[in-house]
Formats: sequence, C-alpha cells, structure tokens
Amino acid sequence: MNASASAVEVQGASFIPDEQRSGRPRDLFFMFLSANVTQLYVVIGATIMLFGLEVWQAVVVILLSNTLMFLMGWFATLGAAGGVPTSIITRAIFGLRGNRIFGAGVVVVLSAMVTTVNLVIGTQGGLVIAERLGIAQGPATTAVVCGLIVLTSVGLAIYGYNMMVRTSGVLTIIIAAAFVLLAFFVVQKVDLAAFVPVPTDQPVIGFIIALTLCIAMPLSWGSAADFARQIPSTARRTPIVLAVGLGGMIPLVGLELIGVLAATATDMTDPIAGLVGLVPDWFGTVLVVVIVIGSIMNTVMTIYGGSFGIQAAGVPVNRVTAVIALGLTAAAATVYVLFLADDFLGILQLGLTCLGSIAAPLTAILLIDSIRRRGRYDGRALSVTSPDSPFWYRGGFRISGIVALLVGSVIALLSLNGASYQGPISRWLGGVDMSILFGGLVTAVLFVILSRVLDRPALTSADLPILSTERTMP
Repeated sequence: MNASASAVEVQGASFIPDEQRSGRPRDLFFMFLSANVTQLYVVIGATIMLFGLEVWQAVVVILLSNTLMFLMGWFATLGAAGGVPTSIITRAIFGLRGNRIFGAGVVVVLSAMVTTVNLVIGTQGGLVIAERLGIAQGPATTAVVCGLIVLTSVGLAIYGYNMMVRTSGVLTIIIAAAFVLLAFFVVQKVDLAAFVPVPTDQPVIGFIIALTLCIAMPLSWGSAADFARQIPSTARRTPIVLAVGLGGMIPLVGLELIGVLAATATDMTDPIAGLVGLVPDWFGTVLVVVIVIGSIMNTVMTIYGGSFGIQAAGVPVNRVTAVIALGLTAAAATVYVLFLADDFLGILQLGLTCLGSIAAPLTAILLIDSIRRRGRYDGRALSVTSPDSPFWYRGGFRISGIVALLVGSVIALLSLNGASYQGPISRWLGGVDMSILFGGLVTAVLFVILSRVLDRPALTSADLPILSTERTMP
C-alpha cells in the first residue's frame, strides 16, 4: 500500500497483490520494538519472583521463553509469502467454515484478552499522571482516563499499517531511551547479595510456573503475519525473522529483567508505584508517560490484527467497524477489571496462563502445517470462499486441525495451575503447570497423525493452480 500515514487504511483481511505492498522488513523491527516496550513486561518480571526463584533462575526463564519471538518471525514470513493475515492463513488448517470458530475466532479472543491487559496497564499509568497533575482520584477520573486510552488506541488502529510504521519509528527512540534510564536507576537500588528469594518448598514447580507465565507473551504474537503481509513476496525470509525476533525479544528480555531487579529492591504489588519509588521524582512522571505510550502502541497492533479475525470469522463488516467493535469489547472487560476486580495481578497471571493454554496448541498446528507447506500459502486460493476451494476439505471443515486444537486445549487447561484455578493434571503432578508443554505436544502429535489419516489428498491441494476468485472476501 502506498497510502500516506494520514489516510485511513481501507484494506481488510483480503489478499494484497505484490504491486500494492510497500512494507520493508525493518519496519517490523521498529513496530515490534515499540509495541513491546510496555510496563506489562516489567510486571511479569516482578511477578515470576513470587514463585521463589533466584535471580539467575529468573534470567534463565526470561531468556528461554523469549527466544520464541524468532518463531513468531517465521510466522511473519507466512504473511509476506501469502499476502493475507493469520486469520485467513488458518483456513488451511481448519477449513473455510471451521476457521470461523477455531482459527479466526480464537484470534479474536486472544486479541481481546491482550488488549484488555494493555488497557488496564495504560489506564493505571494515566491515573498516576492525573494524580501528579493534581487531579482528584475517583471513579469519574478513572472512567475519563480509560476512555482517553481507548479512544487513542482505537483511533490509531483505524488509520492502520502506515500510521503504525510512521509512529513506531519515532516513538522507539524515545521509549527505548526512557527504559535505558529506568534500568540505570533500578540497578542503583539493587543489592543482589542481600536478596532473599520468597520461601518455597517446591522450587522446580515455581520455575516451571514462571516459565509458563513468560512464554505466554511471545505466543501472543502468533499473528505476526498480519503486519508482514504488507511486505512483497519476493523479500528474503531471514530479514523478516530477524526483524520480528530481535524487535520483540530485546524489549521483552530487557523489561522483564528490570522487573526482576525491581522485585529484589522494593514491593512490586503495585507495579507502577513500585517503579516510581525507585527513580528520581522528575523521572517518575516521564516514566509513567512512556508506560502509557507503550501500552497504547501494543494495543494498536493487537486491535489491528484482531480486526482481521472478525472479518475472517464471517462477520460482514469493514475493517474500521471491526476495529471499533474489538476496542469496545476490550474496553468493557477493562471496566470490569478496574471497577469490580479485587486482584489485578491474580487476574493477570490467570489470564496469561489461559492465553498460553489456547495459543500453544494453535501455534503447534500452524508450525507443523507451515513447515509441511514450506512456508508457502496461496493468498488468492485462501480467499476463495466457495466449495471449489482447495481448503474446503469436508463440508468446509478440516477435522484433523479442529480435533487436534480441541483436545490440545482441553489437555492444556487440565494441566494449568493459575492464581485461582488448578487443573486435575496439575494437582496429580504436585502443582506443576505443564499446560503449554502438554497442550502443544498433544496437539502436535495428534495433528500429525490425524492429518495423515484424514486429509492426505487435501494437503497436496496447496500446490494446485490458483483458482478463480469470483467469490472472494470483500
């Protein structure tokens, strides 16, 4: 697309021909860097220290979990190759009809969850700014701040890809500089020699739960193809993988480590207050402003990708309407968390582990299917919605993908150990949370077996000539 950043993007979830794409791999680096410079990851870093980890163990957890961003980079290449978003690519996995629920539908749910978390973080930061400006705290102030965060996020998402590229390039420098200063100030207050981990009788269980919690965030970027589809299909894959991998991993690792160090120096039950207490007063205001900006950028990208999921699910709306609908849904959930929930950290932990339990099986299926197809998805063929489509399978459903996802997700939820829920498999294992590992493995094995038995002919249909596109997505 050659439209300027000031023009509203009208392109929906349908195929984008090469001649209309103007994206570059380096754009993805700045987009993922700016969107991942958010205080949420500081919260996660501080939260994993509640499970009795030593600092070195926390470092291992953070490094291991966030290398998954390079896998998200591989998924991004699928968008460049096919010219369609993730929620259309998943038609190849679940069938045209099955995708409405199990592919696009899941993308919408995950997008709403991540958006809600970011809106809560942004609103909390906005309230700190309001307090520093002398504005009285109360329900009305909370509602106004939340409303402003939602309007800003939805507004930028409406303008779309070119606006995100233009904005991220400028904000990355500002935000990154602020968090480098934050790291400097936090390190000054840390005394690792005096740090005593939270007492625990089950350190291995704590390590696994922390790993599960951290893995959830890289997995939430499984829709990276939504942004890379603006890159011509002739682009090399390696730069795309590196752009997404490094753009996401650098801030994730850095900010989670800051959270770990902050947890050794102060009480991080209230994350923003805890951070502000570790820095000079003048920088406290700057820090909170940056936190709000980072949360907004993350929200913009999440809503943008989620809007394609709404269209791919068969809802007959344009992209702008889908953006507004997803934004309002997440705003309603945010209001619940802000006004009715008692324990945000508990909700955050449960939400992230549940997110991972759903995202891990979907990631496993997409990985296997994309490797089998060598990363090549025909965007034009995927846009055909008639029974002539090679992705029609049986009545519009690919049974192997659907069954594998359902069984894997159930196994993951039964293996989950969250703040307010523990599955029977986790109890049987003595409290170990194996939701992501078990969910992903069971899904992968089941998908491989079922796809060989049920839809071997359909797998070869990806190599068929491009079909007529008379009946394509609007």
